[in-house]
Amino acid sequence: MTVGLSATISFINLHPSKTEFPVTWISIRGIGTEIDHNTVILGGNYPGAVEVQNSSGLLIRNNLLTQPVWNRGDADYSAQGNKTDATNSDLAQPGLPHLNPDSSAVDFPGTISLPSVSSDIDGDQRPEGDRPDAGCDEIGALNWLIFLDGFESGDIGQWVS
Repeated sequence: MTVGLSATISFINLHPSKTEFPVTWISIRGIGTEIDHNTVILGGNYPGAVEVQNSSGLLIRNNLLTQPVWNRGDADYSAQGNKTDATNSDLAQPGLPHLNPDSSAVDFPGTISLPSVSSDIDGDQRPEGDRPDAGCDEIGALNWLIFLDGFESGDIGQWVS
């Protein structure tokens, strides 16, 4: 995904399956663009979950990323509250945007309250804990309960009598 000019990018969940070169990431060339509360889990060693180039005034905040922001040249940006060592274990289920309740992205140190992003990808209020969670999902007091029944894994045995 490439964005130009001024925009706000929130709630993207990118999870490519390739291991050598990703098929999706966030690439920014713009002025005043805000990249807030996204989840980008890349496979392989590609150096930029978020790439910036030929840009100014970018704000990159509270994202869950597998790599730090990659400045490919002539970009002026501020990055704050990003978890840049994300793995599949940060997610409740790989490929889906929901956080594992045990992830260090929950109430991630350094995240900041962003009034313009007051809810998550599911519409849940943000923040639910002491701080906003990094990424597009916000863990609430009851969010983790939906994963206890095993249904999300495809096991419907306990639902069949």
